[in-house]
Amino acid sequence: MVDVAATVGRIRGMVVDPDTTLAEHVQPVPPWVIVAREHAVPLIAGSAVVSTVLSLVFVPAAAGGLIELVVLLVVRVAVNFGMVALMAALVALFAGMFGGANDFNRGFVLVTLAMTPLYVGEAVLPIPLLGTIAALGGLIYSMIILYRNIPLATGVPRTARGRHFFMTLASMFLILMIAGLALGPFLLPETG
Repeated sequence: MVDVAATVGRIRGMVVDPDTTLAEHVQPVPPWVIVAREHAVPLIAGSAVVSTVLSLVFVPAAAGGLIELVVLLVVRVAVNFGMVALMAALVALFAGMFGGANDFNRGFVLVTLAMTPLYVGEAVLPIPLLGTIAALGGLIYSMIILYRNIPLATGVPRTARGRHFFMTLASMFLILMIAGLALGPFLLPETG
């Protein structure tokens, strides 16, 4: 059973005081499965549910049937969780290359907690203008948290933090671009 109060406290902590909150959760590093159950899945699912409800309020013409909404919600949660896991694997891989610990648990804790502001901002994305600003701000804030806490969570020396961060983001971008090119023909509607 998920401790909702603890999850809400972690989310609040990652938005208000991320360095302290992250430091409290990387010593000792919990297994990734626990972090997924206690933080990642509730955060990502909650963000998706709030975003879906807000899209019904602010963009009612875009809403399909109930089954379509549920399928889109499940797909959104699965894709976002997969992105967190992929980025955690890249963080761990590059940590090993740059003198830190190649430990998926450490990478998963770092990425999951660092991406908290992004998912908070993504929850309000359907609100015109304000949602876009909040989501963009959440993305930037999440990247700052990730960059600042790489040494703490993975043991990468501070001198290698910038290269680690760049390699992680560049690799993530390339993987997503290749996946988009490979899956694009299957996901885009046919014209003509």
